[in-house]
Amino acid sequence: MLIKYCLVGILLLLLSSTAGGRIIIVDNSRKEDFSSIQEAIDTAISGDIVVVDEGQYTENIVVNKELSIISNSTNPEDVVIRPRNPEDSIFSVQANNVTIEGFTLSGMKGKGNGIWLYDSIGCSLKNNIISGNFWGIFLESSDENTIESNFLNDNDRCGIFLVESHQNLVENNNINNQYDGLVLDSSNSNILRDNLICENSNLGIMLRDDSNGNQLYENKMNNNMFNFGDVGGFNEIDRSNLVNGKSIIYLNGVSDIRIDVSSNAGTVCCYDCDNITVKDLVVSNNSCGVSFYNAERIILHNLSCTNNGHGIYLMDCSDCTISNCSVQNNSHAGIYLDDSKKCLVEKNKVFYNYYGIYLNADDCELNQNTVVKSTIGIMSGIANSNLIENNGIYNNDIGISFYLSDNNEVENNEFSMNKEFGIFLQHSWNNSITSNTINQNDVGIRFKESSINNSVSGNYLSDNEECFIGEKENSLFNNTCTNANGEHFLSFMYPVDLIFVIIGASWLQMHRN
Repeated sequence: MLIKYCLVGILLLLLSSTAGGRIIIVDNSRKEDFSSIQEAIDTAISGDIVVVDEGQYTENIVVNKELSIISNSTNPEDVVIRPRNPEDSIFSVQANNVTIEGFTLSGMKGKGNGIWLYDSIGCSLKNNIISGNFWGIFLESSDENTIESNFLNDNDRCGIFLVESHQNLVENNNINNQYDGLVLDSSNSNILRDNLICENSNLGIMLRDDSNGNQLYENKMNNNMFNFGDVGGFNEIDRSNLVNGKSIIYLNGVSDIRIDVSSNAGTVCCYDCDNITVKDLVVSNNSCGVSFYNAERIILHNLSCTNNGHGIYLMDCSDCTISNCSVQNNSHAGIYLDDSKKCLVEKNKVFYNYYGIYLNADDCELNQNTVVKSTIGIMSGIANSNLIENNGIYNNDIGISFYLSDNNEVENNEFSMNKEFGIFLQHSWNNSITSNTINQNDVGIRFKESSINNSVSGNYLSDNEECFIGEKENSLFNNTCTNANGEHFLSFMYPVDLIFVIIGASWLQMHRN
């Protein structure tokens, strides 16, 4: 006990000599100056030090002046603050150079924050235990603050969340059992160092919405649903950052390199790269297993991508090859080509994803892939002039879905045992669907909402509840259809098409004579 008070006394001496302020004591037994932290803050002037004795306090505290608020114990469990109103923050800070140190902030499972900083600069949040809040620590439009050596667990939404906050240091925090661990949203030039982020039910560390220029060193992310993700852009993330014990490989503007099993990569993320080969890796439990942005000449071969948000994600990429990969159990897309072109996707096994393969891409080829047990096997969303051939697409809710997609060729594929549609077209035109086997779906081919001028020929449809729905204004000919009731027929051109053929043939015959 004597050692504890000596240490606190030294800290107070250092703070008072630096700030030159008064020391105000808070004790809820009413033995000292104040029994309420808020009363002490209201009385204090900028530069004062508010010291809170051991005990339990129930209040929502607003800090609107430059103060140091510290506990009188080296053990945060000795000074517990709970909110009087669980829907409000325990500490709401709208001032610069505020220190909050050495408390347990228990939020009673409301919608409030443990500590909320708004438009604040130069604050220090250290050595606190923060649990049971909606957000643990929330920085909004706050810069040049330090968040250090805090223990955050069991907050409903996020342990540490920075939005539009820049040049902050987040160091040596333990963040576990939240929904999200540590998230930067539109926040730049922050340093995240030596944090341990574990067992969060969604994200470990996520950089999103143009969070750029951040530096990450020696962070460890273990057993989060998605350990790491960066959808923001240009950050500095070295290999000392680990996801389930493997290194994050994060590259900006590099070319002519190969990444294989010797790299011990747990995830790969590349921006503005050229001529990169990634092969023989096992990557799992990240926002994206492997991701490339604005890249060219990328080869991805023999990868195992499981339990990520996206297994493989390419955005604004061209001349890429994805081959012989096993892509399974990803919550969004197994393989996602976003605003990309001239990519080859071949001989991959794509199982149990929401979207097996998602195409928002042009002039690509999908060949010899097996796509099984996804909500939508292949999603073609605003994708044009792609060739989709020789794929096996089985046991999905929808085999392939076209939305706002034109001039694609679908040839020699097998669509079988999909629960709803083998092929589904919505607002899609001028596609060619030729020589496919379409078996045991609820509906073989479904046209919907202005899907016109598509050519459907030479397909074999059997044991579907219905062969076609909504096929008017499309050209269907030489398809063999046997529905589930055993009715067998050939589909030829529709009468309006046949009339034009007859007129055309007659015109040619007259002019030959």
